[in-house]
Amino acid sequence: MKAKDVLKQALMHYDGTLIVVSHDRDFLTGLTELVYEVTPKGLRQYIGDIQQFLLEKRTDTIAAYEAGRGDGPGGNPGGKDTKGKAKAAAKSSSKAEGKKAYADQKAIRKLKNRISKLEKQIAELENEEKQLSAEMAALDPDDRMATVEKAYQFEKTQTALQEALNEWETTTGELEVLERDN
Repeated sequence: MKAKDVLKQALMHYDGTLIVVSHDRDFLTGLTELVYEVTPKGLRQYIGDIQQFLLEKRTDTIAAYEAGRGDGPGGNPGGKDTKGKAKAAAKSSSKAEGKKAYADQKAIRKLKNRISKLEKQIAELENEEKQLSAEMAALDPDDRMATVEKAYQFEKTQTALQEALNEWETTTGELEVLERDN
């Protein structure tokens, strides 16, 4: 399903806010930062992606969650909550982990977007450098004013290119560390 992958990549590079409705866990994995559960009692928010939501619901798949979903505590319609304090402690810990996961996913997405923009900028600066080099080669050697002007533009482009490359290297390193830790 190449079209689904292309869509997911496009959505991941989008900087704005999206509302995505899907039952496809693989599609949602890595794409979501918040999950909203719609129940007869109302709307519930879960911080993190679909994997974090399924972890909190103690299930492996959306289908299993839907099959076991009920109106009472623990998914039992009218059932009793037998987990008590342990469940509350796990939920609190899970929320903290969810907030961290949300923040990490957001940081990863921002870094990926920045890297993409830097790569475009680097390509543009490399093309500009090539163009200026060709223009400098075509200049009349006796036209000192034009030669100095092109040399200044060339140096300015080289400096901007080096700054972009340095930032790309730093940002890529930050992304690798963040992805390795997640």
